[in-house]
Amino acid sequence: MRFTNLFVSIFVVVLAFVYLIPTPSVFATDYYCRHDANNNNGNGTDPGTAGANRAWRDLDVAATRLTAGDILYVMAGTYDLGNSDEIIPSNSGTLANPICYYAVYKTGMVGSWTPGTVIIDGTNLSAASAGCIEISSKDSLVIG
Repeated sequence: MRFTNLFVSIFVVVLAFVYLIPTPSVFATDYYCRHDANNNNGNGTDPGTAGANRAWRDLDVAATRLTAGDILYVMAGTYDLGNSDEIIPSNSGTLANPICYYAVYKTGMVGSWTPGTVIIDGTNLSAASAGCIEISSKDSLVIG
């Protein structure tokens, strides 16, 4: 009887650790945005400009598709918002799984990044626009 109680106690403690300790999201994905991509028809998972996985062209499109734990690598360059709306993130991250936006300059193979300069050109935004980027009621966003 004592062995059974000990086993149950150990099982409960292990189960509590598994479910209570925050872990990185298993569904988190690295995405890419390039000012010179053809369009937003790719799924954004490849830094290239061709194919089904090609990078997104527009930051506002990327901001609507990211979820907790995702990372968006924004390739160096000038992003013209044109007549689109501001960049408004649709989702929040969490403390354990923030949504991250990083400006990078590609220097070789995937994963070999250095900081880059990203310019967001809002020259053509409408007068009713609040600005280039609007973040309200969102948590755990990292912009770097």
